Amino acid sequence: MPEPPSPDTVSFAGADGLSWVAEAAEAAWVRGTVAAAPRAVGSLPGAAVVKRNPVRTVWRVPRDGAPAVFVKRFSVGKVLDPVKYLLTASRAAAEWAASRGMRAAGIPAAEVVAMAEARTAGVLRGAMLVVAEVPDTLELVPFLFHRWPGGGPWSGEEARARRAFLLRLGALVRRIHDAGFVHPDLHGGNVLVGAEPGEPSVTVIDLHTVRRRASVGPGARESDLAKFLHSLLTATSTADRARILRAYEGGAPSLPPGDPLRRMEGRIAALEARRVRSRTVAARLLRPSGRFDAARSGDLRMVFLRKWGREPFLRALEAHARAAAAGGEALLKKGGRSTVTRVTVDGPGGPVPVVVKETRVRGATDLAKNALVRPRAVRSWLGGNGLWHRNVDVAEPLALLVRGSWPRLRESFLVMEDVAAAGERFDLRTLRLWGEGVPDRASGRAKRRLASRFGSFVGSLHARGIYHGDLKAVNVFLRPKHGRESFCLVDYDRVAFGAGPVGLRRRAKNLAQLAASLGEWFTRADRLRFYRSYAAKVEGAWEERREAARLVAEACARKIVVRRRPIE
Repeated sequence: MPEPPSPDTVSFAGADGLSWVAEAAEAAWVRGTVAAAPRAVGSLPGAAVVKRNPVRTVWRVPRDGAPAVFVKRFSVGKVLDPVKYLLTASRAAAEWAASRGMRAAGIPAAEVVAMAEARTAGVLRGAMLVVAEVPDTLELVPFLFHRWPGGGPWSGEEARARRAFLLRLGALVRRIHDAGFVHPDLHGGNVLVGAEPGEPSVTVIDLHTVRRRASVGPGARESDLAKFLHSLLTATSTADRARILRAYEGGAPSLPPGDPLRRMEGRIAALEARRVRSRTVAARLLRPSGRFDAARSGDLRMVFLRKWGREPFLRALEAHARAAAAGGEALLKKGGRSTVTRVTVDGPGGPVPVVVKETRVRGATDLAKNALVRPRAVRSWLGGNGLWHRNVDVAEPLALLVRGSWPRLRESFLVMEDVAAAGERFDLRTLRLWGEGVPDRASGRAKRRLASRFGSFVGSLHARGIYHGDLKAVNVFLRPKHGRESFCLVDYDRVAFGAGPVGLRRRAKNLAQLAASLGEWFTRADRLRFYRSYAAKVEGAWEERREAARLVAEACARKIVVRRRPIE
């Protein structure tokens, strides 16, 4: 047990050798349900798996007349874990102790209502946890996008509310540290924020890594804070993070000496580079992980989103074959090498339209090629996930399926998000809005803004070393995301990632692809506005504009150039 019995807790024995301690108010329910049949949690009325990975399985369990709870069952490995948990608290015991300690210190932490361990001669055999749900909340990053959409500018009242909320975040992290707690897993996903109007509630969750010390030193404080700020990278600016940092310091410096903001931004950049590097290696993307699972079905090898399971993707392949044979609107493309269809499958939350792209093997030459280089769908899977993990908006890759085994790898399939369900192709959007005549004043302003934003988007890709080998307008969609229209990339089998900015010749190739695929409605003035914004993102691009123009013109002379109607 993590602590001796106290007046507000009850200890009791349950099935499977688990010894329980629970809050007195919840003991009866825990004893009669979870403790009585820990292997049958998933069979409780309304219970649903919300997370499953090699470390733990988590169910959400609704209750009549009481708030829902999350039940966590932790896995215990056969070799290292029994030794590890002789020396340190189990995840369940650590989270129980952290929750009670933080809440006693006035820190808004998740309420753990019960904890159990099974031990034999001190060796851990199993562990479970019951945590009260915090209803009507969003994770911190989605909350920031929901409450303050579009990246600004906001009204004066909205901006003041945002500044006040960021100050609250900095003060909260400081309170955690001042109370002696270190939370190595303090990130935006572990901070829940009330979605109700007014001043939102904030709750810190997932506490199994939290440890309490007599005092938290400057190095540990900075490490926790850097990880927290890094998790907000997509939803905050440097000025926002500086505001959180100032609130943390609060007139009583506790971080190492020097320029904390400059040092913090450097640590955030290093953390981001390490995150991307670790999550985009091929071995991780092609094997089971926290995000993906892997399986076989006959001669199919599969990698797929863990939260979906494999069945929706097997059904997607069956629907793809029917659509390819029948033709019609569901058949998006049928060529010599590839077939693309749009089908609907049952996702985690109901029916979901997806796109299936099949790459065929046409003979011995293609078989030999697949033995020497990765099949096209595999390259697309790696490229799409590489973009997704770099926070580039893409048609999310959902599953990869390959028939056969090396060296006889046959057809390969990529199942991805259907961007067209909520978005529109960039060339078709611009043609629809501005393809007929001169736009009026309001429409002209919208066109200029879009051209500038598009230039900044492409420039940011090149500045970050991201090269898309087929960057035509047909492979760029506009769709709503985080309160504004986002540029979304599709068809990413020829994506490359470099350590530095993309070189001039490759940049010129991308610019020529875009120039040739946007018709006369995208005027010379629009293209210059695009390039100015583009060059503002890529160091040296404005100075190289004449050479870039020459290379683009030479490339366009060899291409079919769109005039009035897009080329599919």
